[in-house]
Amino acid sequence: PPAVLGGGGYASWPVCRTAAFLKIPLALLEVNSLPGMANRKLATKAAEAYVAFESTRERMRCETILTGNPIRSEVRGEPPRAKEGELNILVIGGSQGAVGLNTLVIESLPLIKESGIEVHITHQTGELDIERVRHAYTESHVPGTVTPFIEAMGTAYRNADLIIARAGATTVAEVIAARRPTVFVPLPTAADNHQELNAREIVEVGGGVIVHQNSGEAAALADVVIDCYHRRSQLAEMGAALAQLDHPDAAEQVAERLIALARAHIPKDS
Repeated sequence: PPAVLGGGGYASWPVCRTAAFLKIPLALLEVNSLPGMANRKLATKAAEAYVAFESTRERMRCETILTGNPIRSEVRGEPPRAKEGELNILVIGGSQGAVGLNTLVIESLPLIKESGIEVHITHQTGELDIERVRHAYTESHVPGTVTPFIEAMGTAYRNADLIIARAGATTVAEVIAARRPTVFVPLPTAADNHQELNAREIVEVGGGVIVHQNSGEAAALADVVIDCYHRRSQLAEMGAALAQLDHPDAAEQVAERLIALARAHIPKDS
């Protein structure tokens, strides 16, 4: 190939090292705030890297271009409107669900119910945890739609006033594009604590908050939800703040840069 794009992770390592050995132009896509080990080590061999956050640029030892993270266009939206009544909450733990996140949310349900606020929670659990989570909603009498997987994520984002989620790179990029204020519960075992660093990018512009997955933190999560219920204008402001981090043309930028890199490597007579 006239160029190679590495997306990080252990699987990229042998391919990208081989490209460098063969003197094929190498580019890297780094979508986390803190680059992973593979991309950090490969950066010295790369022609350039495409990053999602300004803070990432100083952590890569090669030329960097702030492109944002390429994501599916259907998740894009506008900030939630300030409104009265029921607060619609979306809980997402990734395609497989997240047991720790699920536990934190269901432990907060009795406190949310006790507060008297009106909520409806759409909770994506993953296949393995669905019965436990459904039982918790039934026991707490908190209105909720519990599902193992959500196909129409664009609709789910648009229907939500508030999101509770992990802080993986794709989730962070999607809530930015969807303009949805988010309570992040970073995966505590994530390598180099990179999920918390991703979440901090959102917190620093005023688009979200962090609640840690520790024993006793259910009360903190409930407090955030209750506060958001009573301060709807704050949610709209938080959603609007996410525009500072959005790069709607990320996919086009990455593609154009990579094509240019490849063309520069193709002999002029071929």
